[in-house]
Amino acid sequence: MINKKELTIGKLVFKIFLFIIVFVIVILTLIDSYNISKLKKYIAKQQLIQEKVNYIREQYKVWDNYNPNENGNYYDYLQELGVVNANSNSNPYKTEFEKIIKEYIGKNSRDWNDNIDSILTNYCYFSPSDLKKILNLNDLDYYVIINFYTGNVIEKNGIYDNKLRKIIHRQYDSDLGNELYIKPIYNTYIEAKIEVIENKGLSQKVKIYLDSDDKNSLPDILDIYYYTENSDSLKSCSYLDDYNYVKSEKAVYFTVSTSNKYSFVIEDSNYIQYKKVDYEFNFCNPPLLRDDMTGIYWDENCKEKEIDNIYDSNWYNYSKEKMQFANAKTEDGNYWVWIPRYSYKLNENEIQVEYVDNLSSLSTSKNVLSGFEIHDAFSKNDDITGFWVAKFQANVDTGSIFINPGKTLTVSKMDEGIRKQLMTNDQKDAIITLAKGNKITISNDLAHYAGGSPKEDGFIENIRYSSTGNMYGVYDLICSENELTAESSLNEEGRFRLVIK
Repeated sequence: MINKKELTIGKLVFKIFLFIIVFVIVILTLIDSYNISKLKKYIAKQQLIQEKVNYIREQYKVWDNYNPNENGNYYDYLQELGVVNANSNSNPYKTEFEKIIKEYIGKNSRDWNDNIDSILTNYCYFSPSDLKKILNLNDLDYYVIINFYTGNVIEKNGIYDNKLRKIIHRQYDSDLGNELYIKPIYNTYIEAKIEVIENKGLSQKVKIYLDSDDKNSLPDILDIYYYTENSDSLKSCSYLDDYNYVKSEKAVYFTVSTSNKYSFVIEDSNYIQYKKVDYEFNFCNPPLLRDDMTGIYWDENCKEKEIDNIYDSNWYNYSKEKMQFANAKTEDGNYWVWIPRYSYKLNENEIQVEYVDNLSSLSTSKNVLSGFEIHDAFSKNDDITGFWVAKFQANVDTGSIFINPGKTLTVSKMDEGIRKQLMTNDQKDAIITLAKGNKITISNDLAHYAGGSPKEDGFIENIRYSSTGNMYGVYDLICSENELTAESSLNEEGRFRLVIK
């Protein structure tokens, strides 16, 4: 039988043990917080140096045909300030920096040559007093070497990054600081640009190039990197399909086949990076033109144009920024809009939409579509990659069907042949759901003309009636009297819309 004294001692031991555990957890948490705080302070101070370096590079550099031994470039400016070259014996920590650079050579040989002394030649040594005197940075007890040509800043002592489990010597080597890549240093006289060359629906061939008023001064491109909206890690575009550098054009061509928002960074042969160029790709099944159809788009002056071919980059762009749905005209002059196959789900009163690859359930952004379902318009009766829907409500005049803007909307009767081509309730819902998923609110005002205007081109301005919020959508869906669908009663009178699968 356990006496009270033994029980009391047991409780005391347990409480002491519990106290020790809590104490250890608190101490470890404090140590971890302290280490993170130290790392953040280190990164912040390094970024201060980086900002000064970036400024000098922009103000004093003459990078074209760079030669450090010639007059008229940043080297003259630094020598005037009395900066010590990093490979000279005046650098008291030359041996320490050689060791650091040797480590970097082993990690990424592409950015470093094997001659350490040659590398150090391009660096300048700064002590804390130099940072204060030359860069006007106070209270920085750092010893750094700086390459003003590439913008690289290396600090002697470094700091241990617990997350990466290594000592870092540069602010952008840590997950906390990626500024040199995410906000590249760039030449204000040369601009990076992007063009879509071919649009194949589920992929696009793009051209990225450098542009300047002085075409002869453009440098060669060494590589192009990209990161996406959900990833800050840089990847080389050279691993993308069809990568091809055309030196004579100072341009790189490659194919993108995964939906996402991309940021591209060009690095030239002198390791200079340029202001990033952003582009959103939102791929979906390409429109399938019938023999009597021609793809159309509207130019910057809102003039209707025919596409050159089915890969014409002007034809459509389903990114949320553009919402340029594919449009077409049949030989009878009627207008149509392509609605590609997609999955959707309702998430907290919001509709999420993901286009899918062909007839699969795989998202074109390569996401696992958990909780998503293919809309019934594409799979209820038969699996289809998309369908053409009449851009405007149809009108019948002496036996002819008109799907044109500017027509007076009149209640029309139809024969059984026309009824078989009517838009179904599912197809109508597919268009409205897609609009809601892209945060488009379609006006429900009464409009008695196809496209909301008596003028033939009035629909271009009356985009509030469009399912895309611009001239490329489906008009008159919910803004006029009853619209007949394939499920409507035979005795019901109203306006109708046709569909082509």
